[in-house]
Amino acid sequence: MSIGLVSVFGPCLFGRSTPLRNTPQSATAGDEAPEPAAKPSAQIMKAYGDAQPYMDCALPELKRIVPALEGLKPGKEELPLQAILDRTGEAIQAQIPKMPNLIAAESVAQADVTGDKKPGAGALYNSGRGFPQAAGILQQYSLQFATDEKQLEQNLHLTLVTETPWKNFDYLILVRRSTGGAQTLEESRADLKAPNDKRLKREQKILHGIGFEYLWLLFLPGNAPESNYRLLGHQKMYGQETYVVGFAQSPARVKQPGEIDLSGQTYPLLYQGIAWIDKATFRIVRLRTDLLAPLPAIQLERFSSDLRFEPIDIADLKVALWLPRQVELIWMQGGQMSGELHVYTKYSMFHATVRVLPPA
Repeated sequence: MSIGLVSVFGPCLFGRSTPLRNTPQSATAGDEAPEPAAKPSAQIMKAYGDAQPYMDCALPELKRIVPALEGLKPGKEELPLQAILDRTGEAIQAQIPKMPNLIAAESVAQADVTGDKKPGAGALYNSGRGFPQAAGILQQYSLQFATDEKQLEQNLHLTLVTETPWKNFDYLILVRRSTGGAQTLEESRADLKAPNDKRLKREQKILHGIGFEYLWLLFLPGNAPESNYRLLGHQKMYGQETYVVGFAQSPARVKQPGEIDLSGQTYPLLYQGIAWIDKATFRIVRLRTDLLAPLPAIQLERFSSDLRFEPIDIADLKVALWLPRQVELIWMQGGQMSGELHVYTKYSMFHATVRVLPPA
């Protein structure tokens, strides 16, 4: 039986005044024929039509842009790229029917960085000037990313871990199944003990990231044709031997991109990034995503996410699930750089309870 999946790509909240709404994306498995590609909108082509993905850079430059690639070893791999993508898609597809409703403890730290607070980081900020898309790939990424990107990420991570207060939430992943076999994953934050707590609601509004469970769905068989790929080599990541694959969504092939809403105006959201895929299990152990191109119209110069996935044993479930353990966000909007660190623990099955009240 083929399974239809409706996915929502995240994170789906970004920026204090710039919420991201993730448009549902369909994917199919089995012998079901793929839907014909829709004609890309003029807005998508205007924003991303001339984008030059960083995976096309020479490896030394790519390692500067993505410091996590330190240790990457290029060379002939055991499997060709398409076989790696196929088996990765199969591994993701196999987990979908096993997903129950889940709840986890989520701890979040936030930090803002400005030129005044961080001397020497001024090269990061473009003051909302935007990036001419025909300027060339090296010029684009020398502006979008710091000269010493590794040092920047390390400093921001250290600030998040040691110098900012943590906020704690209950994080829900709910699976909606229709009679036709389609499944929808929905993620949300809540305080189940105090659902009417106004203070909690205020805290939720200033958090910028949600929807991390969805990002590996970019590699589902029904979604994979919307991106271009490059096999970069192999690398040891978290003690595991991994294939390293660069990817970038193709503006001409994306059917339903995510959207950024700002003052009633919507802007399409397309991704590029790097995936580290376990050679033994074909599970994604780490996933880095970035905007396919900056969006000068809303002064959004950068939006990066770095996700670590791990096998999680769930009580009363006989199989371990591959779930996010840590997510780090970095974004730059209107000349200000910010970061957010999310840590997930205590995953368990979530059972909603219903209280029946006596008639009045």
